[in-house]
Amino acid sequence: MQPPPPPPPAPNTESQPADTPSSSYKTSDAQFDDLHNRLQIIAASMDSFSRELTKLADNSEGRHRELMRNTMSSSGDQLNAMDQRLQSIERSVRDHDGKLSNIQTLLKDSHSSLIEGLPAHMTNSKLLYICLFDQTLIFLQSYPLNLPVWESSSLYLSRFSCS
Repeated sequence: MQPPPPPPPAPNTESQPADTPSSSYKTSDAQFDDLHNRLQIIAASMDSFSRELTKLADNSEGRHRELMRNTMSSSGDQLNAMDQRLQSIERSVRDHDGKLSNIQTLLKDSHSSLIEGLPAHMTNSKLLYICLFDQTLIFLQSYPLNLPVWESSSLYLSRFSCS
């Protein structure tokens, strides 16, 4: 694929003297006048070019400032939203940490009470099975299955049924 052709040159608003051979100038004054006219046209063209370049730079700088302003405001909003989400996650983690420590304390207490009370009742094996079943239910209730207690226990019992 070829690049598009360059745009045609802009028409020159200055009057250009016609190209004439140097032999056509008979006097130094005529050569000087021609040279002077040509230098005047070059100076005017350079001045026009400088003004156009300044306008282009100003437009570019204005667009740059506008883009930076838009980028900074949208990224600031995004940073604020991300900060709020992170704070929400931190609160959630702290809540779960507190709940887990409560569960851990509850399990330690129930295990210690079971260990303390179990030797006195070792003669009755049914009581042992009931205590173990009770501990299992407590564990299943604290484990986040999102099931009600009776579904958790029936799910647990269905694994060990002998039928």
